[in-house]
Amino acid sequence: MIIEIEVGADEHELRSLAAWLRQEPSLRTATVSLKQPQAQPGEMGGWVGILQVVTDSGLGAGSFVLAVMTFLQTRRSAPPVTIRRGEVEVTLASGTPEEAARIAALLQQAEQHGAASDPGHPVPPENSGQGPQQ
Repeated sequence: MIIEIEVGADEHELRSLAAWLRQEPSLRTATVSLKQPQAQPGEMGGWVGILQVVTDSGLGAGSFVLAVMTFLQTRRSAPPVTIRRGEVEVTLASGTPEEAARIAALLQQAEQHGAASDPGHPVPPENSGQGPQQ
């Protein structure tokens, strides 16, 4: 399972989240790495903008979402966090238990339907109940 995370345009927060997830006991079998986003024509690259978590399917989506939300609760001003798994893309907004449960269910649904590897079973993108992302 591959999950990608973006933390607004704040590389420092992304690096902090990567360090947090690497120390999270429930993610001990996961590989957490930082990636550069694809540079558009005419743009300079070089900044880290994506956190990638690669794990076997044994990782519970609830544990992963809880780890991210716990990290956000430690921040003075929580940055926007977008989580992507296959065709599913959600943005954490409120940090409520209801939101955590909904996001975990969406990630689990993506895993069950093989959204990342089976285009015949896409799961529609969502973002915290604010409608589809553009």
